[in-house]
Amino acid sequence: MDYIEKYYSFEDNLSEDLNQFKFSRSHYNNKTANILKKLGYKYYHILNYWEEESVNGAEIADYRISIIPFITSRLIKFVFWGTPLANLIKNLAMKNERMAICKVFNELEKISKEKSSNPKFVMAHIICPHGPYYFDKNGDLPSKELNPDNYEDHKNLYLGQVEFINKKLENCFSKIIENNKNVIIVLQADHGSGLLLINNPNWENLSPEALEEKYSIQKAVYAPNLNIEAKSSVNTFRYIINSISNADLDILEDKCFYRNYTYSRFKGDSIKVDFFN
Repeated sequence: MDYIEKYYSFEDNLSEDLNQFKFSRSHYNNKTANILKKLGYKYYHILNYWEEESVNGAEIADYRISIIPFITSRLIKFVFWGTPLANLIKNLAMKNERMAICKVFNELEKISKEKSSNPKFVMAHIICPHGPYYFDKNGDLPSKELNPDNYEDHKNLYLGQVEFINKKLENCFSKIIENNKNVIIVLQADHGSGLLLINNPNWENLSPEALEEKYSIQKAVYAPNLNIEAKSSVNTFRYIINSISNADLDILEDKCFYRNYTYSRFKGDSIKVDFFN
């Protein structure tokens, strides 16, 4: 609901670890959940395999739902990396992460069926169709091995994963709406595919096309009887909260920021990129 510049300056001379810590704190103790909790909502957070490994992951949630088997832990992968067991651990982790992604949809359906005297705010960050590529269009393991430097490989594997996840989303949303006709569903990505960034060694001079693709996110809102006009994702929940309560949250200017990967997170050379007009 806020731009990152609200919390700290792009010129902060912070290490990567400190910047990541500040980012995580603003993410896990976020304004959207805090406002909805004050409005009487119970906050459910389905933890993905990044959030699972953070001690602060979704710390303000009323219900933290774990779906990640222990074998996916980054520590376990790190310990066994470079040992004779590395391939075994890698294959087990891939199998479990495939299962975990699919389990998110089961949890969403399950929560939608639960009776509650309070309205629910349910958050799930699904790390898919983001790489690595775990699914083909039918949900099986991709038959083709990825050449990480080959654009066509990335594109074809990404599109297969998108097709599979679209089917899972459509089926899941249909069941959720069947359980609650007045539900509000927000499907919102955090970034675009980034396929045009493959084999681009110069992150400091990206083309307008590559930047626009990276910022062209999927965003769709199912909200019966509500008018959600947000262009930038920063305003999505500002519109929703204003519509379901007496809040009068300001609608922010539509913009997005690019971080130069040469620098530590959120430090230096972050520029405003306008694709909304």
